[in-house]
Amino acid sequence: MQTTMESRKRKVTDTPATTPTKRIIKRPATTSRAPTVASTRATAARAAAIRSQSNSSTTTTMKRPRPIHHQQKANTNGDTKSNNNNATKQQRPHWDIRGRIRDMEERLQQDQEKIAELEKYRDGLMSTVEDRESEIQEYTRRLGEADNELKSLEKRHKQEIEDTQARCNARIQELEEKQQHRRRQIASVQMDLEDVKRKRDDAQRNADKTLVEHQTLKKTIDEATDTYKHVEGQLIHLKLKITKADSLVLERNQRIEKLTKELEQETKKADELESKYQDEQRLLQQLSDTIAQYESKAEQERAKKKT
Repeated sequence: MQTTMESRKRKVTDTPATTPTKRIIKRPATTSRAPTVASTRATAARAAAIRSQSNSSTTTTMKRPRPIHHQQKANTNGDTKSNNNNATKQQRPHWDIRGRIRDMEERLQQDQEKIAELEKYRDGLMSTVEDRESEIQEYTRRLGEADNELKSLEKRHKQEIEDTQARCNARIQELEEKQQHRRRQIASVQMDLEDVKRKRDDAQRNADKTLVEHQTLKKTIDEATDTYKHVEGQLIHLKLKITKADSLVLERNQRIEKLTKELEQETKKADELESKYQDEQRLLQQLSDTIAQYESKAEQERAKKKT
């Protein structure tokens, strides 16, 4: 009987459950680093949006580990049981081997239950770690995609900005060339306008001079007319004296013919001056029309320049 109890005691003491071994949990090595993201405001905003979206999506699917208070409760229960067993063990006498073996079996069962709970808690932690690592890998992948997309957008926007700048520069160059061309045109029109004004002033002076000459000729004609009237009176007077002296009549006739020729010449000159005056008036009118056209053209160019 004693040998059987000793062998049973030996079996109990030799069981590996009495000496619980601590299992080493190897976490998977995470040597891959997340790709570096450009430190820009757009990248930071995009990463924050991805993180908030991922956090909101994973909080519902994440496995929650076993609460700590349950573990503490189990530990307290185990402690109370062990305290009770210790109390009964202290109460048992040394010769009560069966009671001591039963106490040891109960303690072994408690230890095994505690180990099972710890392993279950460890499995929960391992699944949580795996979930977190998969989430980290997903975050890393999303951040890499966001970084690539951001770089592509930055490259495209940079190219668009360069193209727009080139088009703007070309347009500015074209407008500057047009502005210079318009300035040259305006300068040429102003020179033509000054030339036309100078010609108009010359024509006006010539017209004034011709008018003075015309007035002088008119005065001469008036004087010649008066002279003709005076000569005609003298002719009448001479006609009355014809009967008195043929010689005087002949002389007077000759003088009359001479004066008549001079009168005809003066009349012809007056007609020529009148015709010349009409030509000068037509030329002056043409120059005035040309000046008005150039002035209207210059006003149109100034209005276009202002717009």
